[in-house]
Amino acid sequence: EAWLVAGRAAQGIGAAFMMPATLSIITNAFPAHERGKAIGTWAGVSALALAIGPVVGGFLVESVSWQSIFFLNVPVAILAVVVTLAATRESRDESSTHHVDFPGVTAVTVGLSALVLALVEGNSWGWGSARILGLLAISALGLIAFAIVERRVVEPMVDFRFFRSRSFVGANLVAFIVSFAMLAMFFFLALYMQNIKGYSPLQAGVRFLPSTVVIIL
Repeated sequence: EAWLVAGRAAQGIGAAFMMPATLSIITNAFPAHERGKAIGTWAGVSALALAIGPVVGGFLVESVSWQSIFFLNVPVAILAVVVTLAATRESRDESSTHHVDFPGVTAVTVGLSALVLALVEGNSWGWGSARILGLLAISALGLIAFAIVERRVVEPMVDFRFFRSRSFVGANLVAFIVSFAMLAMFFFLALYMQNIKGYSPLQAGVRFLPSTVVIIL
C-alpha cells in the first residue's frame, strides 16, 4: 500500500510539471493566429483521453491486473517526448533572472496540503476537532502568506496582475468549476457503480462515456 501511495504521488508530481509545460510549448510552437486552434485541439485530446481512460483501465483491471494500469502511461509518455523533440524548438525567456520562488512554493504547498488533509480526514477526525480546526487555520495562514509573498518576490510563481483581465479570470473560473465537478463526479460515481450497483470495472468505465462526450464538446 505504501508503494502504491508513493507511486501515485510521483504521478501527481509529474502531472503538475507537465500541464503548464504543455501549454507553454504550444504557445511557443504556434503563431498567434493558430494558437486558438492548437489549444482547442489540446483540450479535445485531453478530454478524449479522459473518455477512453476508464474503459481501457476497466478492461486492463479485469483482463490483466490492476497493476497493469500504471504501465499504460509509459508508451504514451515516450511517444509524447519523441513528438515534442521532433516538432518543437528549444526556447527560453532570456529576460528572466531565473529566481525560483521558494517562499511562494513553500507557502502554497503548506496551505493546500493542510486544506486537502482537513477535507479528506474531516469525517474521520470530526469537523470540530482540534486537529481539523488546526489544519484549516494552517491552510488559511499558508494561503494568505502566499498572496503576500507573491507581491514582493522578483519572479512570482503567480503574477496577480493577470487577474486584472476579465478574459483570464473568466477562463480560469470556468476551468476550475469544470475540473472541480468532473473530478468529484468520476471519483464518487466509480465507487457508487462498483460498490453499490455491482458493476465490473469495465462496465463502470463504459457507463462514463456519455458524460465524457459532453466534456469533449
